[in-house]
Amino acid sequence: MKKILIVAHYFPPMNSTGARRPEALARFLRGLGHEVTILTTQKSRQIPKASVGNEPISVIETNLFGTRTVSNIPLQEEAKVSHTLQTSSLMRFKQRYLNNTIGQMLDTRIPLLFAVWVKVLLNRLSGGRLHRWLNSIKGFDVVITTAPPWTCHYLGYLLAKPFGLKWFVDYRDQFSGNHLFSQKFAIVERYLDRLFCEKSDLVMTVSPPMQQYYEDFGSTEVLAVMNGYEVAHFADLPVDPLRPLPTTGPISIRYFGKITSDRLMPAFWKAISESSNALRIQVEIYGEAELLANYLRSHHPQLLDQVKLLDPVPHRKALQLMCAADALLFTETSEAQHASQRGVLTTKLFEYMAAKRPIVGVIDENTLAGELIIKSGLGVVVSDQASTLQQWLDKPFAATNPDEDYIRGYSRDSQFEKIVAFL
Repeated sequence: MKKILIVAHYFPPMNSTGARRPEALARFLRGLGHEVTILTTQKSRQIPKASVGNEPISVIETNLFGTRTVSNIPLQEEAKVSHTLQTSSLMRFKQRYLNNTIGQMLDTRIPLLFAVWVKVLLNRLSGGRLHRWLNSIKGFDVVITTAPPWTCHYLGYLLAKPFGLKWFVDYRDQFSGNHLFSQKFAIVERYLDRLFCEKSDLVMTVSPPMQQYYEDFGSTEVLAVMNGYEVAHFADLPVDPLRPLPTTGPISIRYFGKITSDRLMPAFWKAISESSNALRIQVEIYGEAELLANYLRSHHPQLLDQVKLLDPVPHRKALQLMCAADALLFTETSEAQHASQRGVLTTKLFEYMAAKRPIVGVIDENTLAGELIIKSGLGVVVSDQASTLQQWLDKPFAATNPDEDYIRGYSRDSQFEKIVAFL
């Protein structure tokens, strides 16, 4: 048995896709019999009780005013909190202004993550509780840090290296050279990435292209540990790959997630507009979609009655809606121009595969995501061309042939098995 510390900003009860990977990793490691502790930022004053199997996960939360220990973090319950103590207005300010000017270096979450070190200084002379806890770091065998934000990796570096502990860094998104952010501090970002990769014992990424990117930073070992889906989440859901599309009436096509400027899917809306089945297609978007609303008003106002822009729903509800959909809509940034655009594989894609409903992929079939959809046997149409998408819309069918073994290979546990030998 190993004593493992996971450093993660995103963690339950935060209702965020970024929280699911560290949550699943904690559950997987605990299921192997390891002792797992989480170091995270404060999420809420009220923590609903739950556990991993029959054993609780020990959680250390930190904020600007100190730390607290929380037992029974909710790893089996639907998260009831969708934010941290930082306000949503701060995050909107970051996304709208800082991302395009300063990039990822200045992050609204930095004060919360480094607050623990302020407390260290205040506690050193008095031998306070937090200082005693930090001294216990040397009792851990492995420190795993997951980012973004990048400060989780730096905090892990400060925790692991002084005590000679194994240190694994997990990149859920690319830090340096990320096309979504300003490159004004590219030199600093690359310096930090090189530091993390050279000093760590293992680098985990979410796709083969990202694996190739970080192999150039002198890492000892880099693995592609893809996001995957959790088998337990679908155990009691009505997964039915044989359910046909309705021959009459509306056909519901559902999309889950935020619509950004590079996910507007102009080819898809053009295909619907020109399809002989246009009036039967009902699209439901669950997530922030203000940009899409503006786009449709300007380019396809006739579709506004057929496209429902709905609020995000809790994760459990989203999975239920996926399984009940006639088809699932997927698109993603996946271009060769930037390293961070190649091979983006989100958790959503793997959950679509687990739901085993037909997937309409508005993406080039030669991209990593496009190839994965095709190989899963669930892609009824995979293309970024309006004419190809229209051919399916004119005569929609749900005749899929899911490759069960291939899909099982993308469960989270199957992916996490890759790191066991390094523990």
